[in-house]
Amino acid sequence: MATKTNGNGFRSTWKGTLGLSLMSFPVKLYKARVSKEGTGLKLICSCGAPVEQKYRCTADGKLSTRSECQHGYEMPDGNIMPVPETALDNLPLKTCRAMDILGFVRNMDYATLMDPRYIKEAYYVVPDKGGEKQYSLLAAVMQSKDVTAFTKVSFRDQEQPVMVVWDDALQLLTLYTLAYPDEVKAVEPGQLFRPVVLLDKEKAVGEMLVDKLTLTQLPEFTNEYKSAFNNMIEALATGTEIPQLPAAQELETDLLSTLMAAVGS
Repeated sequence: MATKTNGNGFRSTWKGTLGLSLMSFPVKLYKARVSKEGTGLKLICSCGAPVEQKYRCTADGKLSTRSECQHGYEMPDGNIMPVPETALDNLPLKTCRAMDILGFVRNMDYATLMDPRYIKEAYYVVPDKGGEKQYSLLAAVMQSKDVTAFTKVSFRDQEQPVMVVWDDALQLLTLYTLAYPDEVKAVEPGQLFRPVVLLDKEKAVGEMLVDKLTLTQLPEFTNEYKSAFNNMIEALATGTEIPQLPAAQELETDLLSTLMAAVGS
């Protein structure tokens, strides 16, 4: 679906309706996360010139750019059938244009029912013209009942389960797309790690360390990678010494002494 920027600079990625039983109203979804620019690294060939990505036809070897290609589907006989974008945009699937709430979960039960591994992308849910009152009603009821809603939506070439929560700080409904169970890599208890036996004193001092580092608000995260990368680029450009990663610390063998030192620091 084509995106459209509103007057606030947000670009909608989906437009349709959000429904609760017989009540439905128009909404738009806006991505809640932004992709930051990378470091600017490029692939180059041995002569130093940048390379560009091309797609090679398996039949005649012709090279094409991404914009010159289209989607296709391999049929049982091995032939590839072209699939036009208009067909993808008009799939006869209700969730392409409508999200019907399937049910609610009390937020007090959410932590035990919802595995964080399933959460994928985040979006702001905003009422479209004519849906402000119904949106406000749903938001108010979800807030007073302290519940999270679950539904499904189709975009990005697939139908995805989603949860919708009321964000009191933002005064907005926020939607999170979720993975299907077969998209989450299963692991059995003890398959990757088996806990070792701890002394009671080790555990007690460890709890003291956790108490010392317990915060009342989230830490302020900063991305230090780009700064380190820029320092490396400057060193390469000026011919000065390239900064080196500090040597790894030796593994502490006396756990209790290490914990005591950490608590006292």
